[in-house]
Amino acid sequence: RSSTDPGSTAASAHLHPALVYGDLGDRPPAADHRTRLEQYRPDHHAIERGVDIVEIDIQMTQEGEFILMHDWSLRRTTNVEIVFPDGAPSRAEAASARQYRVSDFTLDDISKLRLKDPGGGDHPVPTLDSVLERTDGKLLLLLELKNWAVDKLVSLLKDHDTGNILLWTKSNPWKLRDTAQATGIGVAYI
Repeated sequence: RSSTDPGSTAASAHLHPALVYGDLGDRPPAADHRTRLEQYRPDHHAIERGVDIVEIDIQMTQEGEFILMHDWSLRRTTNVEIVFPDGAPSRAEAASARQYRVSDFTLDDISKLRLKDPGGGDHPVPTLDSVLERTDGKLLLLLELKNWAVDKLVSLLKDHDTGNILLWTKSNPWKLRDTAQATGIGVAYI
């Protein structure tokens, strides 16, 4: 089976070269998952700390842009309730406006938010595009796809080197397969 088949276990064929060829020497690969790395600058901090793999969660905004965000809602990790006390501007009249779902906000709305930082830092919500531009083969990115449109993600990824990316999702293996086939990016099964 190919690594883009939802039932395949052949994803290892598409692993980062350092993981396949043992370029790491005797040390195991270092991975990071949804920590402060993701929230603030996953690429920058991971590279500085010698992390080889970073798992990041991808969510799509109202108009089809991609940000890094674990939760479906912006409430827990950003100051959205302060900036938009009445909820998403596009859904102000809807009862669901105060659920603060990523998909109810535009990228322009989200650019006004700051991530909650116990240390007091001022951090914007990172975009997938900015992380891909900065990583450029320096580490393996494991993209957890949470909310995405295949065509929108394919369009974004075609402008980047995707040799050090693997895709995965918990939500829709068929949509994942379609994304992997359209991009040629391998799929991780976790």
